[in-house]
Amino acid sequence: MKAGLMESPRTLVAEDIATPRYPGTGNLVGLKPYPTRSTDIKMNGIGNEDPIYPRIEGHEVAGTILR
Repeated sequence: MKAGLMESPRTLVAEDIATPRYPGTGNLVGLKPYPTRSTDIKMNGIGNEDPIYPRIEGHEVAGTILR
């Protein structure tokens, strides 16, 4: 699957990442694409205190329960 991966400050790339494994408990949610928010843009421009790279930015997503 594709993800917006921040490799370092000011370096955001579309990257193929492994699809997370479904553990058989809980729910599997299919997420929908969502627009970049101002907080994500700020993180790309000025960073964050003590960030760990690489990291996948984003929040407030919506999806469909698949299982």
